[in-house]
Amino acid sequence: MQQRRLSRRRARSPVITIAALTAGLLSATMQAEAGDGPFVWNATKTGDTLKVRPGVALTVPGNLRLGLESALIAADPSGARTKTAPLAVWSEMDLPGRQAASTLGMRLDPHSGAGRAVLRQARNVSAGTNVDLSLVNAFEAGQRINGRSAFVARQELRLEFSDIGAALAGTAVLDNAAPAHASIKVEQQLPLGINLSATVSDLRTRPNAVFRAGLSGRW
Repeated sequence: MQQRRLSRRRARSPVITIAALTAGLLSATMQAEAGDGPFVWNATKTGDTLKVRPGVALTVPGNLRLGLESALIAADPSGARTKTAPLAVWSEMDLPGRQAASTLGMRLDPHSGAGRAVLRQARNVSAGTNVDLSLVNAFEAGQRINGRSAFVARQELRLEFSDIGAALAGTAVLDNAAPAHASIKVEQQLPLGINLSATVSDLRTRPNAVFRAGLSGRW
């Protein structure tokens, strides 16, 4: 009788259960290699924040992909900085089309109630010898964390010159909650794995120039 009572008291909370399921899914996706199963994996790190998107791809028309998204903030000397389970549900599917690749994605945060649907279309065109043109159009609609509606239109244009290792990119964003934003970026690849880039943003208000240099290589 005493063992039964202890087992009842130690019942897992919903947060612990979700965390356990996520950990199991993460371990499975880390073991699966690209093309070795239905698992999909995407992880990006910005500053102290690690964003992880594990999921599964279903063999159905449209190549439906769905899963969980979590953004974890690394702890500092004052203690843990992630207090609650930052989980969101996401899904993506491909839309039929020959000239352009179109996808429809959705994201929902059950904790805040914020959610968005994104329609994205990408097209690649050969503009000439050693010149490639890519155009991406995206439209988002949904609800923000503060409960207000969100409508965002984005257009990206990129010209790549493979013979000289250079690229020219432009981005324009229209947001119903922010001023219009536009930027231009120039990239140049040099020998020894050196990458140079120059970006001019906020073209409509106060242009801001940023120069970056990087070194990359394979071992």
